[in-house]
Amino acid sequence: DDPRWNERHQTTRFQPAVVQTLIQQSPSILKFVIDQPDDIHEILTWVRLLPMLPPSAVWLMPQARTREQLRDKSQWVRQLALAHSFNFSPRLHLEMFGDVRGT
Repeated sequence: DDPRWNERHQTTRFQPAVVQTLIQQSPSILKFVIDQPDDIHEILTWVRLLPMLPPSAVWLMPQARTREQLRDKSQWVRQLALAHSFNFSPRLHLEMFGDVRGT
């Protein structure tokens, strides 16, 4: 929530050359945590910039802190994954234990 860190994060987080180098050096997957349906646009940008990464190496996971949020978001995140031949990653620890550190 700190505006200073948020600004720094936003200006430095998009590093396709770094990610491309890492993917070329070893087998990789990319996992994206999705908060809203429009987040798919950024994911598709990454996929276009990394043509060596097959869709099967892309995982989508819903952003959630409660079981209710997870249940609501999982449906449309699963559909986005299916529509783009990506994988869906459930958050089993959240389903089982809730928002508890260390699980």
